[in-house]
Amino acid sequence: MSLDQYLSTPLLVSALVLVLTWLIFDWWNQNRKLPPGPWGWPIVGYYPYLTTTHLDFTKLSKKYGNVFSFRTIGGRLIIILNGIKTIKEVLVNRADEFDGRPHGNTIVAWMGKGLGITQEEGQPWSEHRKFFCRQPRTSASVSWKWKKESTTK
Repeated sequence: MSLDQYLSTPLLVSALVLVLTWLIFDWWNQNRKLPPGPWGWPIVGYYPYLTTTHLDFTKLSKKYGNVFSFRTIGGRLIIILNGIKTIKEVLVNRADEFDGRPHGNTIVAWMGKGLGITQEEGQPWSEHRKFFCRQPRTSASVSWKWKKESTTK
């Protein structure tokens, strides 16, 4: 065995161990900051275990609490909120902190090319909210006036 072969094998193994150790610690640090949740497979995540989604989420919430996370196909992170109090805390009381979350693959994104009101935020959301809060009152008053006028004739 020559000196080059003797040095190259330990260096290669050491470099490989170093890279794998770094990847494991990096992955561990990323997941440590997340809410608890089930472990999944490397590529498909926890997706194969989801059958009836709302029932599965209910079971997982009993095990991990009202806020849990898991990864799905391609390592995409999903965080699930359960319970009225938890959802209100996140979406109403702390809305500014959670503003700008990704829209994901929703029916609005698939069919409406991102148009709609279900996942709006910021100025468009404020304008739509004002419109929809005012609209039932104006429609009710218009229909009441119409009924009143049509019955008095």
